[in-house]
Amino acid sequence: METSSEIKELAAALSKAQGQIEGAKKDSNNPHFKSRYADLASVWDACREALAGNGLSVVQCPGPCAQNQMEMTTMLLHSSGQWIRETLTIPLQKVDAQGYGSATTYARRYALSAMVGVAPDDDDGQAASNPGANAAANDAPRQPQARQQLDGPFRTKTALKQAADNFYRDLMGCGDQDMLTGLLTSPATQALKAQLLRDWPGYMNGEGMPSDFECINTLVKRLQKELPESDQMEAAE
Repeated sequence: METSSEIKELAAALSKAQGQIEGAKKDSNNPHFKSRYADLASVWDACREALAGNGLSVVQCPGPCAQNQMEMTTMLLHSSGQWIRETLTIPLQKVDAQGYGSATTYARRYALSAMVGVAPDDDDGQAASNPGANAAANDAPRQPQARQQLDGPFRTKTALKQAADNFYRDLMGCGDQDMLTGLLTSPATQALKAQLLRDWPGYMNGEGMPSDFECINTLVKRLQKELPESDQMEAAE
């Protein structure tokens, strides 16, 4: 992350804005996973007023396509002239205008959410996968309260989902076979996978994933076929 030489005023303004930012409404449908998600417009609706009211603005600029990847640079600006900037790099599923456009929307949505702190209203993907649960609960006798904490590195379902989504984005950012292998075999990934398989096995096959996420198992197989071998230069003797 890059910043201006001073960010004191920006930090104070962002702190105030985040106290006013609302959750993004899940008002778009994903027919493939039969779930709802917050699109780019919803993310902007959740933060626009709070940012503007505190002298903050966001500029997002897509970069050129290179090696089947694109960059999205997001800059958070304050009226004082202070700024924070970060660039997200993601691979293109299709190297054409449609693929670039889809990747641009995807990158803008996630980069904006991460930069200013927007989250969906309901970040528990399990609720979307079981739409009849609430209705059934109203008719059933009251049961003892379910376990609130999970056993593992991630103690709540929300934390587990966030970690899984972050892992997915790390997969999408792999540029060659060595990066992919290193990510898949890292201790952190192994711990996450073990907890997913125990507490939420359906996620690996797409349950509760955002609309533009590909099934993790399918994505890994595709990357293993498509990513180039690492192009390492030998050190000069």
